[in-house]
Amino acid sequence: MLEYKLKWLNLPVRYVNPKNSSKVCPVRSGSMASYLGRLMKCEECGLIMDRDIVAVLNLQMRGEGFPQRAPNEIIEGERLRMSTKDYVT
Repeated sequence: MLEYKLKWLNLPVRYVNPKNSSKVCPVRSGSMASYLGRLMKCEECGLIMDRDIVAVLNLQMRGEGFPQRAPNEIIEGERLRMSTKDYVT
């Protein structure tokens, strides 16, 4: 259904591999472990987030071509910045 609507609007369709999309931290690319109910916790940075939100952020980054690396890692001389405070529930 989504593919049909995107094509109807003349928008591109991108397919990404959903494997482990809720098990990787969208901020530090660390391992996410079950925390409480549907919440996941990053073993590296301590980010706590609903597993569906984790998956959506990771799938969006995969679809947009974002690298799977730490946001503060230097890439071609520039620093990437991301705040976790906007995503923690």
